[in-house]
Amino acid sequence: MPFTEYFDERLDIKSTDKYEISIQVSLDGFYYALFERSYRRVVLFRAHEPEGSRLFSLRDIDSFFREDQFLSKDYSRLSLMTPVNHFTLIPAPLYDPALKEEYYRLNCPGDESLCVMANSLPSSRVILVYAASRDICDLVSRHFPGDEPEHQLRHLIENLVNNRESPDTPLLHINAEHGFIDIVVITSGGELKLCNSYPCSNRSDFIYYALSAARSEGFPSDGMVRISGITASYGDIARELAPYFSDTASSTLCDNISLMEGCPDHIRERHTTLFSSFTCE
Repeated sequence: MPFTEYFDERLDIKSTDKYEISIQVSLDGFYYALFERSYRRVVLFRAHEPEGSRLFSLRDIDSFFREDQFLSKDYSRLSLMTPVNHFTLIPAPLYDPALKEEYYRLNCPGDESLCVMANSLPSSRVILVYAASRDICDLVSRHFPGDEPEHQLRHLIENLVNNRESPDTPLLHINAEHGFIDIVVITSGGELKLCNSYPCSNRSDFIYYALSAARSEGFPSDGMVRISGITASYGDIARELAPYFSDTASSTLCDNISLMEGCPDHIRERHTTLFSSFTCE
């Protein structure tokens, strides 16, 4: 199975408590990074990906946790996430934690084998209710007792509201995961206007849902469109969208953090959700 690693020579394995760690785990891939906030630099990035179109088994993921010496260390901050494409948003003043399961079941497909969780998005005053594989959640809790995997958009949305590159310009952000895309629309006033996921397997799907979301939300053609995530299979998707939007480019949300020497810049765009916890204060 493909394994990728980049590290900073200044990485100190004996003093991991000065680093933050962000981990993204799913059957589609296992990724993590260490971040030194005082220097705003990533000091370690590791990626395990399955061969071809196959998926990891739970045993594979368990072995990544058990056999990696860095994953048994203590850190100043931990962010765990798992990519899922079914969720619903509840206005924070109306949210009742006791009704979490009901909110999800009323709005999303699923079965009793899913673990329903919730993340607060304070900048948007909403609660994101989502569900992930119970097997994945149980595996995570065995290695990190008391922690649940967060939704992949939790930190990304907070950053899009608070740290986007042009605060006075409406933003349509598209993040691609395996088999689906997330589309987030932020108004020029910093309000979360749309947050939804769409099944996506080819370039035509990508363009269709981007244009459909823009049309339904009245998104202007001169607004910013930014793209992140697993986009390689879609070709130069920013170029494909350029005829419809005048400002279309890869996401720059994580450009204010430094990567290791030799680490390609496209890692920032590909793993924006993983790195987005580092750009939150």
